[in-house]
Amino acid sequence: MARVRRVRRGINELVITLIMLGVAIALGVGFWAWSSGFLGGALSQSSIAVNGLGQVIGDYAVVTLKIRNLGSVRVNVSTNSIQVMDPQGNSLSFSVLGGSRGTVTLMPGQEVQLVIRVTGGALTPGSKLVVVVTGVDASGNTVSASTSVTLFS
Repeated sequence: MARVRRVRRGINELVITLIMLGVAIALGVGFWAWSSGFLGGALSQSSIAVNGLGQVIGDYAVVTLKIRNLGSVRVNVSTNSIQVMDPQGNSLSFSVLGGSRGTVTLMPGQEVQLVIRVTGGALTPGSKLVVVVTGVDASGNTVSASTSVTLFS
């Protein structure tokens, strides 16, 4: 009696292609959802940046700060939450000369300018100041940015 040889066939090529396409689409959708913050909440929707330029005038310095909202939600920045320090971390006093006093609301993409007068410490041309700006976003999260300002004469 002749033996009948059974041929085993694998999964059809069309079915394999459809499975691979489905896996690729699922991975793409998963990556998109993760990167846009749909899974596990948003990573960080609020962010600010601060830049400064300072000039020594006698025994004080005038520093111009530009504070920008880089995030996608509004951020409230109070002038009381700004800290000015020397490089050793010692606090210096300042007063607002120009710009908004009190609390400023920055909408996404908005930038404000603030001019402050800094006193105390050794304020000489070439010395540095560290300015830290802290704000609160619409969800109550704290946002902070800092910059180093080199004073000129």
